[in-house]
Amino acid sequence: MDRPEGPIFDAVVRYSDDGVVLVRLSGELDCATAPRLRDVLETESAAGTARIIVDIRALTFIDPSGARPLVEISRDQRTSMTVRGATGRVARAFELLGLADLLS
Repeated sequence: MDRPEGPIFDAVVRYSDDGVVLVRLSGELDCATAPRLRDVLETESAAGTARIIVDIRALTFIDPSGARPLVEISRDQRTSMTVRGATGRVARAFELLGLADLLS
C-alpha cells in the first residue's frame, strides 16, 4: 500500500496580537511525530507564552505517545493550554486515555 502524498503530520503555529498562540495540528500524532509537537510546545512555553490553544480538528490519529506532549505542557505552570476541536476517533482516543479533561 502506498503512502499518501504530503506530510503525515503538521503543526502550524499562528501568533495573535493578544499574545495567544494557536497551534493547528493535522495528520497523525504518534511516537514518530510527537517529538515535533513537543519541540513546538516547549519552544512556546520557554518563550513565555502565557496561553496556547491547540486545535486538533484536522488530527486523524493520536496514540498515547502522541498525547504525551499535550499532557506535559498542560502540567507546565508557566503556560495555560487549551485543546479544542477533537472529533471522531481522536475524541474517542482522548476518552480511552483518560484525557478528556484536556479538551475544551
